[in-house]
Amino acid sequence: VTQFYAADQVNGSGSNVMLAGAQDNGSLRFTQAGINSTVEVSGGDGAFCHIDQDNGNFQISSFVFNVFFRSTNGGASFSNILNNQTFGRFINPTELDDNANILYSGANEDQYIRISGITGSTNPQLINANLGGFRASAFTASPYTNNRIFIGTGTNGSSGGSKVFRVDNANATPTVTEISTSAIPGNGYISSVAIGSSDNQIMVTLSNYGLVSVWETRNGGTTWVNREGNLPDMPIRWALYNPNNTDQVLLATELGVWSVENVNVSSPVWEVTNTGLANVRTDMLQYRDSDGQVIVATHGRGVYTAQPF
Repeated sequence: VTQFYAADQVNGSGSNVMLAGAQDNGSLRFTQAGINSTVEVSGGDGAFCHIDQDNGNFQISSFVFNVFFRSTNGGASFSNILNNQTFGRFINPTELDDNANILYSGANEDQYIRISGITGSTNPQLINANLGGFRASAFTASPYTNNRIFIGTGTNGSSGGSKVFRVDNANATPTVTEISTSAIPGNGYISSVAIGSSDNQIMVTLSNYGLVSVWETRNGGTTWVNREGNLPDMPIRWALYNPNNTDQVLLATELGVWSVENVNVSSPVWEVTNTGLANVRTDMLQYRDSDGQVIVATHGRGVYTAQPF
């Protein structure tokens, strides 16, 4: 019944080494499949966590706001690399750029935190970036363009601000370009940004009721298309493209995992994909290349894995 916000896994075929951040129950390290004991690697509220997909010795766990811990020995031990509860959100969005070995995280309005040197000597910096006056709510590093990240924004208290930005030269002095349009509801909270077959194919999800929660562009943000289809009115918290066929998508939702065989139609037909799982709040999906395994972080039923594609 553990309530996980996030999870990641070692990129090794058949590996069961995983990290997952849990509400009130710290960040936990898994080493076996099935119902087994775990090791708490950092305490308090466990938030976003990462395992370097190029080198699993380097792992990141986090507490609230911008409190981060790093392992350099495959998760055997962790040490604090930043302890700042001034900036960011309580459960703060983060992204590990595995290629550049940089961790990005949310700060206050028009800012983000950049921690370079994740595989060496770490260097945390507060970076100013024009995010339309809002705070980051989602990060994704481009798998196609070095040092390019995408940032989604969300509400600041009662003020909505669901915008999407492309940030080039994110490792140095950033160049920020808004790629969202008025098609995306401006009063929502962008919960994830997913990249498909290129940086031109992008999907964003929103975790609000009463608005269209799934949007896609196939031209880098010039136009956005409603991909909600037959989904119920519910929060959508994460999108994941099938890297081998980006017309196929998995969603983490308020009612478990949903999937679609062809998202590139006028009204996609989504299906409940919860065999062996449950209609439970699901917060994150992460894919690994080594064997196609997807890890699913649920907020109430623990962590699951599958090979869905």
